[in-house]
Amino acid sequence: MLFDMGTMGVNDGYKITPNITVLSLAGHTPGHIGLLLHLESGATVLTGDAIPNIRAYRRGKPDLIFYSLHEAVASVQRVKEMKPQVIIPGHDSPFNDSGYITREKIDIILRTEQEENIVFCVETTRADEPLVYEHNLNS
Repeated sequence: MLFDMGTMGVNDGYKITPNITVLSLAGHTPGHIGLLLHLESGATVLTGDAIPNIRAYRRGKPDLIFYSLHEAVASVQRVKEMKPQVIIPGHDSPFNDSGYITREKIDIILRTEQEENIVFCVETTRADEPLVYEHNLNS
């Protein structure tokens, strides 16, 4: 069905652009991929749920594994061995081996074959206050 929609499968090492490479990061799910971005500031890896947060990175495996523990651990280890300057996880703030990276805004710019830029902006905003529903047992 996806191929009927004009999509294309990609494998580990596929170059989306000269500066963006597909990484196989299977384990969380079969076929899970991440992206390696070669930026002027150094390597950045977008991991998705292969590394959902800094806790999973430090302990060497993600919180939820729906496919293969062995492959999930190997995927985390692969990213660690790359020693990227920045890791952008699936469910946490950007970090590296030293801890969280504080930035107010990150722009990721992809250039299309038509020489147009696609800009993804990740920025820090203030979270909403939690909703608290208290129940008074004395009422």
